[in-house]
Amino acid sequence: HLQMNFLITIFKNLFKFFVMFALLNTAFACSKKPVDTAQQKAELANLNLPAWVLDPRIEGKVAAVGISPSSKGGLKVQIAQAETDARGNIAQQISSEVSRITKDSLQKANVDNNEAYQAAFSQATKDVVKNVPLTGAVRQNIYRDPSTGDLYVHMVLDQTAVRSYLEESLDTFSKSLANAGATRKTIDATQNAMKPLFDELDFERNINKNNTANTSNNASDQSKN
Repeated sequence: HLQMNFLITIFKNLFKFFVMFALLNTAFACSKKPVDTAQQKAELANLNLPAWVLDPRIEGKVAAVGISPSSKGGLKVQIAQAETDARGNIAQQISSEVSRITKDSLQKANVDNNEAYQAAFSQATKDVVKNVPLTGAVRQNIYRDPSTGDLYVHMVLDQTAVRSYLEESLDTFSKSLANAGATRKTIDATQNAMKPLFDELDFERNINKNNTANTSNNASDQSKN
């Protein structure tokens, strides 16, 4: 009986080992699997979409594309949904840039290692972006896919208006630091670091990556239908 129990224990341990080895091997293979950019590009090319869908950039504007699937509510509902989606993508671009600026300004003021200040700036960023005047965004282009019924809307927002709004929001960031216990010297240093960074706003920094991902996801959805 002792020998039998010993053998059973060995077999159990071997079984666990092989199971763990298989799981680790699978995880390693998945982590090393390269992104099939060629397939992604092929999917986008096969959509036969207007150039502005794949690259909505317009100089001097914050631009984005919104997508709405075919709707029983008709074209009016689709346009409203696509425009809402586009405004959300514009807000995401602005949020990314403001987050970059706040991070850089804390670093330049040598207070980027203070978690309280980081949390304060993070919340201030959310508050500022939430109130960005997206109502100023206007429709630039519109396209409806005849085969799927999907609607694409190209929306643009003037960069000057966004920059002016963000510069006016400096007090919001300063107050957030004050509430976090920052000294006047730290607040002034951070604010002075932020001002020139607003002149370097680049809303096109991540636009291709985000737009390609959204359009590619839409292409995948279409291929499944």
